[in-house]
Amino acid sequence: MELFVQMFYRVSEYSEGFCDVLGDMFMECVSHGNNGQFFTPIHVADLMACMGGNRLKPKQSVCDSCCGSGRMLLSAVKKCAEENDGGRLFCYGSDIDLICVKMTVVNLMMNSVPGEVAWMNTLTMQHWRSYHIDLQLIAGVWLPILKITEAGDTSFIRKLENAMEDNSELKRSIQSNARATQLTFDF
Repeated sequence: MELFVQMFYRVSEYSEGFCDVLGDMFMECVSHGNNGQFFTPIHVADLMACMGGNRLKPKQSVCDSCCGSGRMLLSAVKKCAEENDGGRLFCYGSDIDLICVKMTVVNLMMNSVPGEVAWMNTLTMQHWRSYHIDLQLIAGVWLPILKITEAGDTSFIRKLENAMEDNSELKRSIQSNARATQLTFDF
């Protein structure tokens, strides 16, 4: 265990911090914009996080309902960490594309960011699976712990439903007109 902790410290010394390498690779090598998938450029994601000013505080939550590879979430966490001595936000993300969901999960785990990423259609609220990332402090290092839950077992949907209850007419309109389409293979 001691050797693992030393290795982890060495790797973190050379880390660029909160980078979305998976999203860049996916756009460059896999997607090429097929299926209408274009991830937000990192400079735009960073700008959006800066526009929030210093309102982001550790343990608050941020949500991206079409998270792609988690780039917007990582930018928000990076801004919070810069302003609050490394403090982390709790991230909620969701996407209809399972590959994107898994990229977000890996990005959050690689950066020790707690959160929940749901594989779901946020328009119809149809939920298939959630990935919960908790952190545990071991030998001075925050290590991620992953828990997977199946359809319907998510706090993400409860938060979205509470937000939509204020506008029930919009909710009915979305649920009657939206159609779910899986854009990639389920591996």
